[in-house]
Amino acid sequence: MAPIRAALIGIGGYGKEHIRVLTKLAEEGKIQCTAFCDPNPAAFPEQADLLVSLGAKHYEDYRVMLDSHAGIDLAIIATPIPLHKPMFIHAMARGIHVLTEKPPCVAIEDLDEMATAAKQSGKLGAVNFQNTSGQAFRLLLKMIREGAIGQVRTVTGTGMYLRLHQYFQRAQWAGKLTLNGDYVLDGPTLNALSHQLNNCLVAAGGGDPRLSQPRTVQAELYRCNDIESEDTSCIRIETENGVLLHNYTTLSSSQTLLPVIKVTGTEGEMVWSYENHLTVINGHGESRNEVFPKEDLVRNMYDNLLDAISGGAVPLYSSIQDCRSFILAANGAFTSSGVIHPIPQHALAQDTVESGRTYTHIPLISTHIEQAAGQGKLFSELPDIPWGASAKPVNMENYKRLLIHTGTEHRS
Repeated sequence: MAPIRAALIGIGGYGKEHIRVLTKLAEEGKIQCTAFCDPNPAAFPEQADLLVSLGAKHYEDYRVMLDSHAGIDLAIIATPIPLHKPMFIHAMARGIHVLTEKPPCVAIEDLDEMATAAKQSGKLGAVNFQNTSGQAFRLLLKMIREGAIGQVRTVTGTGMYLRLHQYFQRAQWAGKLTLNGDYVLDGPTLNALSHQLNNCLVAAGGGDPRLSQPRTVQAELYRCNDIESEDTSCIRIETENGVLLHNYTTLSSSQTLLPVIKVTGTEGEMVWSYENHLTVINGHGESRNEVFPKEDLVRNMYDNLLDAISGGAVPLYSSIQDCRSFILAANGAFTSSGVIHPIPQHALAQDTVESGRTYTHIPLISTHIEQAAGQGKLFSELPDIPWGASAKPVNMENYKRLLIHTGTEHRS
């Protein structure tokens, strides 16, 4: 079978990870790197040289590349978030399959436009939510569908990262709500810990997040750092299929605790971790642990997509259509919170790491999240959190457009 002819848009940032996988696939004869686009390849000479050595032609404008370069089967989008939508739609209009970085966009109206473009083109639109591809998570979904823990009742996700002040200066759009009139909403909900919320919704639907579309969303979004968007959040979601979901994230912890998702059913529970582990506890209290080796999750996403493009009867691990529940949940969170609540300085602490770089953190945030997750509560509902700001649930039934207090209107 002839290799899939691929073009990469964006070679810096996470584009480097795509180049790593593309190189392996090219060596195996599964992909032919035909073109790449970046307005400033001189900033990434190693990556540009490697792509050229693979036979890829450089373009400065993605539209010129997609319009004029013959025989592109697959476009990979690894650019800043606001660029995903126009690039995705342009590729679809040219009859080209797409793999775009997460999040595919940040507004539900944009997601719906992208899904419509994919439907009209008949081409596959995949989203690189690579944490849906690991063996432990795939096993969790299989066991949910088989009824191993009965009917799913609750799903709870927790994740805490230590992020240096430098992290919030990594790009012009870092920590922003909008940039140049486009929504960015850069924070743990839609970017840094978006895998966690997405996987919670996928699990709530037993592998089909369209079944777990949010019915109501209630959320509290906070910021500790000098940014516009949130760096700490708690979200409560009632889904269409009756699952109650809670999601807790922060980038303002004094330690990094990798995400964990707990799924509770009528006949047991399962706990999945980013470390590719799964613990299953049945209704009798008997447990089993499944520990899988570290996987190349991005490679998994490529293999899944290439199989689907080649005519294999395999569903995508994460399609553009599958992401609707995730985007809807995130939009509902921003609407419910109303504003990003600043946590008072007296409730925060600053510290340094060995390199001398500084970070801001919330003392006892891991304890707060553990208590909230254990009790199914939001931060404002805990008596030990004086800075908690309550929010009202948002009915998501007819939610068609992102509603958020940014001080600016959505771009045209």
